[in-house]
Amino acid sequence: MQKLDIGGVLGRAANTYKEQAGILLPAALIVFVAVLVIGLVLGLIGSQLGVVGVILASLLVIAVAVVAHVLYQGMVVQTINDIQDGRRDASMSQLFSSVVPVVPALIAAGALLGLAIFVPTALIGYVVSPILAILVAFVLMIVIFTLFCLVAPVIVIERLGVIASLQRSRELVRGNELPVFLIFVIIFVALFIVSAILGAIVGAIVPRAGASAVLQLIVNVLLAPLFALVVTTIYFQLQPAAAPAGAGAVGGAPTQTVPGGPPAAPAQPAAPSQAPPSQPPPASPPPASPPPASPPPGSAPPT
Repeated sequence: MQKLDIGGVLGRAANTYKEQAGILLPAALIVFVAVLVIGLVLGLIGSQLGVVGVILASLLVIAVAVVAHVLYQGMVVQTINDIQDGRRDASMSQLFSSVVPVVPALIAAGALLGLAIFVPTALIGYVVSPILAILVAFVLMIVIFTLFCLVAPVIVIERLGVIASLQRSRELVRGNELPVFLIFVIIFVALFIVSAILGAIVGAIVPRAGASAVLQLIVNVLLAPLFALVVTTIYFQLQPAAAPAGAGAVGGAPTQTVPGGPPAAPAQPAAPSQAPPSQPPPASPPPASPPPASPPPGSAPPT
């Protein structure tokens, strides 16, 4: 089992953020400015339709924001997958278009995890106590987010379904639950500090009426890439460890692959030898017969 390197994950995510900022930040700006504009338009329309209109507009804004975050996270996953060979080959539009087919699966997985937190929390809050419900929600968020944080990379890269992607995420994280949890604790603390600093700056510059929207936009553009990068980096560090041994192997020998790269070519069988078969050595000649014995001296020669 491969152990997760906390420092390595954070360092590589930060380096990738710097190297790919030219595509990650403009893409985030496009996505989240669009969300902001759509939210303002829907809010204005809903305010003209009374209470029901405001409720419907709020639900639509939430749906648009969810789709935008999912689409952007998938785009970041594809970006990291694309640079596994050391360079980025796809354009921004190609990266976005490659994620579109899996957006429904990403939304469905997020909704399923959300229900896994909301339903028990609501039941406990209704039957037992709201305070206990808050504690339960906090624990469930920690457990579910730790175990299933890799669902998005699995869906985008491996193209698995919702249930299969949940199972795959659990398989990848198994044995590294504590390091994954600590990584996200560090990320959330950093996000909180940066958001507080940005909030103070924006609050001093922007009028109160628009400060919240501007702050949300800045936080999304600057920090959404980092969060998605951390998740994807964890995936690529743990992915080889969970690959089944012997998959794609010849004769039971496992093949080595680079995450995001082409599979290793199977080993070719050895070519038969072209040398002719060796011939057995020739039999040795029979031993020579001994010469006839010479007659003794003085004896007559035979007649």
